[in-house]
Amino acid sequence: MSPQTDPIRRPEPLLSELEATLDAMRARADRRRSWPTAESPGNHSSKVIYRSKRCWHTKRNCQIFEAVDFLAATVEHIPLKNQQAVRYFGLYSNKSL
Repeated sequence: MSPQTDPIRRPEPLLSELEATLDAMRARADRRRSWPTAESPGNHSSKVIYRSKRCWHTKRNCQIFEAVDFLAATVEHIPLKNQQAVRYFGLYSNKSL
C-alpha cells in the first residue's frame, strides 16, 4: 500500500510529531516562567504598576510603586490569624459606617 491510500497512520511519525509539539510547548512555558532576577543584566528598575478601577478621590486608575513598597501595601491587607474579616461592618464588608 502506498502512503496516500494507507488509512492507518504509522505510530512512529505520530510519536515524533507529538514529541516535537511537547518540546515546543515546554520551550514556551519556560520562556513564560523565566523571572528576572537581581543578577539579570539590565534589571535595574524594581517598579510595579498597579492598575485598578478609577478612584474618584485621585481621579486615576493606576499607581507606580517601588517593589518593596508594593509588597508592604499588599501585606497590610492580610488579616491576622483568626481575625474575622467580613461580617456586617467589618474590615472587608461591603457596607460602610
